[in-house]
Order: sequence, then structure tokens, then C-alpha cells
Amino acid sequence: MAPSFDLARRELARGGLKLDIKAVHRIARRLGAQALTARRRDLLAWRAGQVRPGTELAGKRVGVAVDGGRMRLRRVRRKQKGKGAKKKQRRRYQAA
Repeated sequence: MAPSFDLARRELARGGLKLDIKAVHRIARRLGAQALTARRRDLLAWRAGQVRPGTELAGKRVGVAVDGGRMRLRRVRRKQKGKGAKKKQRRRYQAA
């Protein structure tokens, strides 16, 4: 709901729930993990044919959009060995 943990913490405080930033981080991570688990469970049930098709969208046009604009899929190409004076700690990003 909020773009940053600090803003989320302030919004919660405004509603009467005062939490430190670590608690907000922990709650957000746990909720995210639970949402991913539920999504995976639902997807596996659908793939196994355990989800019955609904009729609420029958005869209607439906548009679906997915926004992954801020998502970066990263693969480690090679790991740097050692810390030399001339070696850079920068890891380059290469998209598929």
C-alpha cells in the first residue's frame, strides 16, 4: 500500500499502531511469503485440475495486464575471487 517502509510505518502510527521499522519489515516479509505460498498452492491446484471454472466472466471481454517494470532477473555470471586493489566490486547486470 505504501512505496516505502518508513511511509508505511508513519501511516500505521497515524492509525494508532506505533511500530519500529524492523517490525514493519518483518510483517511485510512474512505477509509477502504467505502471499507467495498461497499463489503457489493455487497455481498447483489449477495445474492439477482441482479448480473448477467459474461462470462470472462468461460472455464478457476480459483484459489482463501484468506490470513487471521494476523487476530485474539476475543471474550470477561469475564470482569474483579475492579483493585486489585493481578489482572492482561492481556486479554487472545482463538481461536476457
